[in-house]
Amino acid sequence: MKLEINRLDVLITQPGFPPNETACVLVCWETNAIRAAGTTVRFAIERSLTPAFDEEDTEVIVSNIPAVLGQVVYTYEDRTPSLINHWRRYFYRILGTGADRDVLSHHKTWEAEPRPYELEIINRHNYLLKNHTGAPTYSFVERTADAHKCVCIDPTTQRANYSNCTLCLGTGRQRPFFRPILHFVDYNPPQELVQIAQFGEHQTKAIDCWFSAFPILKPRDILYRPVQGDLWRIVKKTPVGGQGVTIQQVCRVEALNLSDVEFQKLPKSIPQAELLAVIREWEQTRQARLW
Repeated sequence: MKLEINRLDVLITQPGFPPNETACVLVCWETNAIRAAGTTVRFAIERSLTPAFDEEDTEVIVSNIPAVLGQVVYTYEDRTPSLINHWRRYFYRILGTGADRDVLSHHKTWEAEPRPYELEIINRHNYLLKNHTGAPTYSFVERTADAHKCVCIDPTTQRANYSNCTLCLGTGRQRPFFRPILHFVDYNPPQELVQIAQFGEHQTKAIDCWFSAFPILKPRDILYRPVQGDLWRIVKKTPVGGQGVTIQQVCRVEALNLSDVEFQKLPKSIPQAELLAVIREWEQTRQARLW
């Protein structure tokens, strides 16, 4: 038989309040009905803190869920660390095995899916950024969970013994950032957009920028512009959208100094050949813009 995963929904049913720090996330998926007796289809649920689902950051939270003859909807309650942290976000996907081929669903988090008109706005933003106003940017998303404490953390005070640790980059966690995500960012947003965000007083080392709905970033994430070679840390963010859907993100970012430890590690984590290809494509796009 041909297995299909038609729909995947993720809902937070318990965010996890003190003293019980365990949250509960309901994962629900819909498949085509299994009608042939003796078919051994099984499902596994994979979870990650990044939509890229890197192999080293992907966790199989449950496996060998058997398909039931004639059943089309399946559910599973995932007991997770506390989700009180507003910026912590888990992504889920379903792997079906045992049919004529393995089937992997699209990934999903608890944010609502964009409606058709919102999806059209997002697509227009992506086109505008890539072909007219944006600059290629690598985003380093900081981990918020599932990472061991760094060796620089004092076991008594739970504080870092020194601030320039090259292992955790000042975050206190080993492997502090996920693999960088390439997208386009406009570092010269119109004044109307900045006023909507209402960031307040402008600092000397800070600028405003905006980008589309993906990737979802948060304060303390870092942006790297390979053409200029500078690093920026997000200090404030205002999502634009409604009813649980992000269609645009407006941020205030602060420049990092060349002496900061992030400059020693993050740009070097991107393969040189990839950087050169991005810069080459950017130069071609920039020349096309001039015409």
